Order: sequence, then C-alpha cells, then structure tokens
Amino acid sequence: MAMGLGRYSSSNVLVTIVVIGVILFFPCIALGTEHVVGDHHGWATGFDYNIWAAQEVFEVGDTLVFRYEAGQHNVYKVNASAYQNCTVPSNHSEALKSGNDVIVLASPGKKWYLCGVGHHCTTGQRLAITVVPHTISSPPIPVPDPPAPAPVSSPVEHMLHHFGRSVTTKKLFRRGFHY
Repeated sequence: MAMGLGRYSSSNVLVTIVVIGVILFFPCIALGTEHVVGDHHGWATGFDYNIWAAQEVFEVGDTLVFRYEAGQHNVYKVNASAYQNCTVPSNHSEALKSGNDVIVLASPGKKWYLCGVGHHCTTGQRLAITVVPHTISSPPIPVPDPPAPAPVSSPVEHMLHHFGRSVTTKKLFRRGFHY
C-alpha cells in the first residue's frame, strides 16, 4: 500500500520547505529595516529631512514609513526635477494619504518624496534618499584553533626519548637517573 501525503501535494510541501528555508537561512532578505521618516517627529513641516536622511542607510528591501495625521499631509513619489521645484504631480490620485504610508524600497538609486499640501514642500517637507543594493553579511571565517601544546612527558619518557627506546628503566636507574 502506497503512503500518500493526504490532501497535500508534493509540490505544496516542497514550496513550504523552500519558504521556511529562506526565512530561516536568509532573514535579512525576508526582513528589511523599517525607517520611520523623521523618527518621532514624523512627516510634518518644520523638520530637516536632509539631516535625518544623512544619518540613515537605505537598502533595497527596506521600508519607508510616513506617519502623519491623515488629511493634514500626503506623500508623492516624484522625480529629481519635481523635487527641486516642489512640483506636485497633476495626477493627484498618486498621493499616499493614509497617515501611515509604507513604501518598500525595491530598487537601488535616488528616490524623491514630497508633501503636496499647500506650501509644505517649499518649507522643507520633502525627502531625497539614495537606496543602495542590499548587502548580505557573510558569516565570519572560522579561525583554526592553535595547535595543542606537546604533552608533558615524565622524566623517564624524556630519558627514553633522549637515549633511545632501547633504554630500560633498570638501565636508567643504574646510570643514576631517578624519577
């Protein structure tokens, strides 16, 4: 009688094993760093996001979290020109406006974000970052243990080594070597 996997196909079991393996052995791929924009200050006017961004390292797989009071601000992902000129995209449906907007940094390169409410961008509510490729830190290279010290020999073993194996304990006693 053949034993089956019941309602689970072998391909489902294989996929499950692969997913578990990725999560266990490559946690840095599965989990990036979460960057709360502006830290405790959040996404608001009156904060220097250039200073904040200069202290962070943004890698592919990380997330940006924009926290603010919904209705008071929004977030637009823009290009360099729109960032420099504080130009809000004409398609306002592109705005993120939940108050807890999460953006996954999926590719390396420069990224630009701004608030499109009133004059918020011109007063500093904009963010420019550079996303770098994700680096997987390799495990440390094991350093071999130092060689074990030579075993300490007894005086008799020392003499046997020195005079050759043909020397017996009686001969050593006759020669005046005592241990």
